[in-house]
Amino acid sequence: MLNGGKTVQQSILRLRSSNTPDAATRRAVTPLAHDVSGDPLAALRATPLRPGTPADAVVRGPSAAPHRTLPATTITAGTDVWWNASKPPPPPPPPPITLAALDPKSCVVTGAHYIELPLVYRAPKWGLISGVCKYCGLIKRYPAHIRWRHDGRPGPSKHTVPLRINVNHLPEVAPGHPDWEVAFDTLVHLHGGSYQTFEYVADQVEGSSLFTDTFSRSLEVRGDLEVERSEGFTPARWELTPAYLAELATGEFMLTGCWSRDDRDAVRELVEKAGGTLTSERDQHGLARESVADVSTADLERIVATIGAAGVVPDAAARLIGDLPPLGELEAALPRVPLPGARRVLRFHLESASWVQMPFATEPGAYRLEQAFGRTDVFRTPADVKVGTAALATVQLSKHLAARRSGRALLAYSADQQALAVPLGADLPGLYGRAAVLCGGRLPTPDGRRRLLVYHDVPQRVADALTALLTS
Repeated sequence: MLNGGKTVQQSILRLRSSNTPDAATRRAVTPLAHDVSGDPLAALRATPLRPGTPADAVVRGPSAAPHRTLPATTITAGTDVWWNASKPPPPPPPPPITLAALDPKSCVVTGAHYIELPLVYRAPKWGLISGVCKYCGLIKRYPAHIRWRHDGRPGPSKHTVPLRINVNHLPEVAPGHPDWEVAFDTLVHLHGGSYQTFEYVADQVEGSSLFTDTFSRSLEVRGDLEVERSEGFTPARWELTPAYLAELATGEFMLTGCWSRDDRDAVRELVEKAGGTLTSERDQHGLARESVADVSTADLERIVATIGAAGVVPDAAARLIGDLPPLGELEAALPRVPLPGARRVLRFHLESASWVQMPFATEPGAYRLEQAFGRTDVFRTPADVKVGTAALATVQLSKHLAARRSGRALLAYSADQQALAVPLGADLPGLYGRAAVLCGGRLPTPDGRRRLLVYHDVPQRVADALTALLTS
């Protein structure tokens, strides 16, 4: 407002939460699901849900085909961390490039250009004068007319005073503490949309593309989020999954998907009336894991029907694994492109689970191709090397494909602790990771000292099934 009380500008701040859904946005959101019966890459991406698609043909959140069971296997998950070898030495450096001797007066040596300006026989009033460096040919342009002060010095004709602003009277700003739970509540309010809206929400927590990717993949493996991806696996759209109660391997039922705060409170009240408990715990990111215990499946189905949620999913991890293809089928379905160019080529070294620089991508394996303004992760089979192509993949998938090619699964399992470990940066890709997380409902935790990522509460039968899928 001006001193006279006149309003110059006015802004409206609206506070929203999961209890106040954006109705217009929700009507425009495209429902997403993993079409396991029609899309060979369904384990890696969601696609728009076609009207009339039967429920047993798609995976949506923790919900999978109810008539499928955990596939029988004779393969046992390995117990050894076999990827802790030393990193191989880098390749020898390329031969040095020798330059001819330079003139010691050259600007390449002195750092000072010698600009030669053309002769001017009359006083120019406007325009620019071009000068050329005597040694390197650099062209610099100068104003043809210089404004002079009254005292004869060049510069503005009026005396200027530097701007000074006193901020001592401003109140102290307390540092904010945004966490994942606040961002997730915002996503429930929005429900879905273009991936740019998801990035905008994630940027409020941490403004980096690495965090956005981590946040997105974490919600995906919990069964809270579906992401539509292009042929090159670039995110395009997102949608929160319907509100489900997913049964974990621990016997609890975890709340997944689009639950508002009011609906969570209603579940708590109805569960306590049925003699059960709803426990809420937060992980290191502040993201809540809410689970129901001591209530039968039949009672939970009545509670879900009362609230209007999507449903109850018994034995969620086992059902989901029944819908997953062997990794070999996924490899065959990956899109092939001519091998992209790169200024730096990195190959994944299995025995040390690390990237090693290579001069060329001429051998089968997982590669990271670094360009000037990005990078591309690819996997090459012997057939790809022969015809000059590469399969586009996510960085996590390419590493597990390289391990499969060697006849091993890139994981280790401890039956005593019911813990499944993979190398840091080699998360179980797509729905394979969701199946592991839905065993205990907790995000995998990094072990920086041993360079491991650990999935918790994974029973032996699930670990064996994942090993079979990742090696076949």
